[in-house]
Amino acid sequence: MTETAKTEAELQSQINEWFESIELPFVRHPTLDNGSVPDFGLMLADGITPWALIEIKLGLSLSALTVKDAADYFEQCLKYRLVTNLPVFLGPFFVNNFSISHFFCGGSKSSAVAAFSALAGRADVGLFFIKENNFDYPRKWSGLALTMRQFKVVRYEFNHDKYNVYPESKIKMVAINNAASKKVRE
Repeated sequence: MTETAKTEAELQSQINEWFESIELPFVRHPTLDNGSVPDFGLMLADGITPWALIEIKLGLSLSALTVKDAADYFEQCLKYRLVTNLPVFLGPFFVNNFSISHFFCGGSKSSAVAAFSALAGRADVGLFFIKENNFDYPRKWSGLALTMRQFKVVRYEFNHDKYNVYPESKIKMVAINNAASKKVRE
């Protein structure tokens, strides 16, 4: 692949190829009970048990995402989350390094991405980052991170095994149907 993806389908294909090359357990376009089709389903190491979904959007940018687009994407991701009871990650956001804490800790006051992360995380919707050395060449992507509720759920970087994290079981989900006051009292 020598060009930047021009369509969402091309980007999905590039990510599919990259996931295969790094041996990430996934399925492409899983069909949900309501007929919806997210872009990727992530599996635990057994290759059978789903633990998360990824929704791909072309052209996501840390500096240019609008609040309106973030709200639209959140609505789509939340629908997947409610049907599957799995966390959903929106991306990819391409970054040069993983010093991205201000985007998933609610930091930058002027960032729709930080606001999305802070609010959407309360409903098990997170962010999908790709560390890229050369955006035009997926084979040169050097890592990924999935973040939600102020922590990295997944981190994978070539040649940095001590920092790599991947869930060994389904991650704890937010109890959406409980009363807010119940959370405070427990």
